[in-house]
Amino acid sequence: MLAAYYPNCYLTYQSILPTPVVSLETNGVQAIHVVPDVAELIPLLGPDYISLLSTLSPGFNITRLAGARITSIEGQAPYDYVDKIASTEVGTFLDHGVRVNEALSSYRISGGQYSQRWGALAGPINVLRDSLKVTLIPVGETKPLALNVPYLATLNGGIGFTDGPS
Repeated sequence: MLAAYYPNCYLTYQSILPTPVVSLETNGVQAIHVVPDVAELIPLLGPDYISLLSTLSPGFNITRLAGARITSIEGQAPYDYVDKIASTEVGTFLDHGVRVNEALSSYRISGGQYSQRWGALAGPINVLRDSLKVTLIPVGETKPLALNVPYLATLNGGIGFTDGPS
C-alpha cells in the first residue's frame, strides 16, 4: 500500500528539478526526454530560482538540454527509473499506468486554463533527493553528457495566512 500526504491548506515550498521529463517517440522509437519546451518553463519559476540554479550549477544551459534524450537516470534505464518512481512515490492512483503518467510531465486543462505539470519525477511532494544523476544526449549531438541536476526549492503561493486562527 502506498500513502501520500498533500497539505491542502498550505504548501509553502516544492522541490523542482529544472529538467522535467516526458516520453516521446522519434522515428518510431520511444524514449524519455527532457521536455522540449523547458527553456520556456524555467523562467516561470522566477528570477530567484534561476539565480540559485546559476550559482549552484555554473554553466547549466537549459536551452541545450531542451528535448535531450535521456539514456540513464541514477544509473538505471530511464523507463525503469520512471517505473520505480511510479511504484514507490506516486500513490494517488490505483492503476500503475496512470501513476507512470503522473511521474512524467504533461499538459492539462483545468478550470478552463491550459497549463503544464512538472510531473512527480521533476516536482515531487517530498524532499527525498537533493539532486538527480542523469546521462543524456542533447538534440543534434551524439556524445552522452553526464549531469548531476539539482532539485531546488521554489516558493508556492498557497493560502495567504493573515492571522493565527486562520
